[in-house]
Amino acid sequence: MYGAGALVYALVFLVWTFVRSPLVITLVASADGVAFALVYTGVVVIVGRLVPERLSSTGQALAQMVNWNVAPIVGAALGGVVFARLGPPALFAVAGGLAVAGASVVWMVLGAELPSQPR
Repeated sequence: MYGAGALVYALVFLVWTFVRSPLVITLVASADGVAFALVYTGVVVIVGRLVPERLSSTGQALAQMVNWNVAPIVGAALGGVVFARLGPPALFAVAGGLAVAGASVVWMVLGAELPSQPR
């Protein structure tokens, strides 16, 4: 689920890298919501699989803190530097590459496990 969402994000970013039409960019942006839903749900499932059951609430709280507080600050700062120095196409190309890398890491770490396996 997480990997699929990350790949949808990568596809959106790839289109934004090369397309200049405002209409196409707007239409492609609608897939952003699908990617968000898959990634958000995937993070909840991944944390549930990685954290011991007695620490489930703590693990979810920490994951949400990073996703909603730390990551936007760091990402906006780094993205602003890339945008200012290299331009929008480079920013979206890097973002797409990072999305593919994230999907790959999750697949390598958790892809071999079956959902029915105990934690």
